[in-house]
Amino acid sequence: MAIKIAQIQNLQQLDVLVAGPDDANHLFIIDGQFDASLTISGQGTNFASGKETFSVLLGPKLTNRQFVRAIATASIVKSQIGNIKTGGFAAWNILDADADWDDESDRLN
Repeated sequence: MAIKIAQIQNLQQLDVLVAGPDDANHLFIIDGQFDASLTISGQGTNFASGKETFSVLLGPKLTNRQFVRAIATASIVKSQIGNIKTGGFAAWNILDADADWDDESDRLN
């Protein structure tokens, strides 16, 4: 189950008129960030890992006929690490970013 993000910080949205494919006439560019926390700890020589999925609804309401395609990007903007013993390591990865029209809310998810 994805963690739903309620508050986007520094939200910016551009609405550009275009002559696009499939009769598309608007291009929405949406940018912002959210703060999330993922805490993992291990003891001794044990490895610990964690994986989390985040979800957010963005942009204006659109009908299925108004929606053509969405592209998502993601990046890590903050990280914090503490008490890594000699020989230890930490790594952060974004495994996937996906965007699509949500038929329940009529918005981008």
